[in-house]
Parts: sequence; structure tokens; C-alpha cells
Amino acid sequence: MTHTLGLTEKEIPVLRKKFGFNELREKEISPFLQLLKKVVSPIPLMIEAALVLSAISGRWEDFAIIFVLLTINIGVDYLQEQKARSALKALKKTLARTALVLRDGSFQTI
Repeated sequence: MTHTLGLTEKEIPVLRKKFGFNELREKEISPFLQLLKKVVSPIPLMIEAALVLSAISGRWEDFAIIFVLLTINIGVDYLQEQKARSALKALKKTLARTALVLRDGSFQTI
């Protein structure tokens, strides 16, 4: 379909129907689900199991230490991810919204 003159106007609807628009769709995740994902990931789950075992065995000093460290770890991880998401959003705002394309032998801005 493609050639040195670029796409023809007839090819565009066919290709759009077959492949869709040239875009990446993002799925927005709520902050609560992001935090929940941090709590139920494999490593924190093992630490949470240790937390429960220390409570069952009555080792409250261990429980307190594990709880504080787990809370700090999840909190720092969550905040770092939020900062990264904010930086990515700011970076996306700088992206070009137009493109120069070759259509039927002539360049167009779309």
C-alpha cells in the first residue's frame, strides 16, 4: 500500500479501520488502587505475614518495628510513583500535537 508518494486518501480509511488511529491509550488508575497494589504485591505480602506471625506470637516489639518499616516502605514507594507519574504527564504536554505526513505526493500537516 505505501509507496514513494505516501498514502492515498483512499488508503487512509482502510488502514484506520484495520489498525486504528496512531495513538497510545492510557488507562488511568485511581490513587486508592495504586496504593492497594503496593500493599498486596509479593514482597509486602511476605512482610505482612511476618507482621501477623509476630502479633500471634506476642512479640510486640518486632510487630511495631515491622509495621513501621512496612508503612514507610509502602509510603515512599507510593510517593515516588506519584512523582514519576506527574513528571510523565508534564513531559507528555510538551509532545507535538501535529505531524508532517506525505499524502498523495504532497506534504501535509495533520
